[in-house]
Amino acid sequence: MASTPHPRLNKTIKIVLKQIYKLLSASASFSEILCPICASSVKYHSKYQKWLYHERISIIRVKCSNPHCGTTHALIPEFSVPGCSIATAELEKFIRLRLHGVSVDTAGQCFVNAGMSPDYPEEIHKRMKKYFHRIEAVFRPSKRFINYQEIIMTLAHVKNDPILSINLQSIDHRCNPVLFSRINILFFQENIIDRDISLNPPCSRSP
Repeated sequence: MASTPHPRLNKTIKIVLKQIYKLLSASASFSEILCPICASSVKYHSKYQKWLYHERISIIRVKCSNPHCGTTHALIPEFSVPGCSIATAELEKFIRLRLHGVSVDTAGQCFVNAGMSPDYPEEIHKRMKKYFHRIEAVFRPSKRFINYQEIIMTLAHVKNDPILSINLQSIDHRCNPVLFSRINILFFQENIIDRDISLNPPCSRSP
């Protein structure tokens, strides 16, 4: 079970969520969003909730308007990590600290301070080790890497948002996001016919 988050963090989350949802409501036409599989326009499909520490946030799901694709996609806010209850800022801090040789428990203290259980640093560490093999399989880097923090920060080619960078590059490899996707590895076909699947099934379980 997660402990109670710091009041200042809790207030900040609520302010950010209020702003992001206002923007989403204002752009409900989704005119600037394209299906990453076939590049067709998308339309509103459904909504579900996920946890961000102790806050429940609503996630909008869109569906490709191309009848030969019909794939659904969850619009996850950049500050929330898909498939789990942590924020992007803490995850990126954890990866950078691990890159500099900081221990798992010390690097993961940011998750505990934000409201996760004391066991969570080891849990996310094991999860990232599994993603390391996904990245190798999809990207096939010429250089040999020894851990997830090194391969992510090297292949991301950016100082900020390395997780987003890796996942966007996954799409360039015609693969679903390799980080924090509930489907292990899914390579997109050139011609998709009558498919109605989600690359990120909803998760409403409490942290």
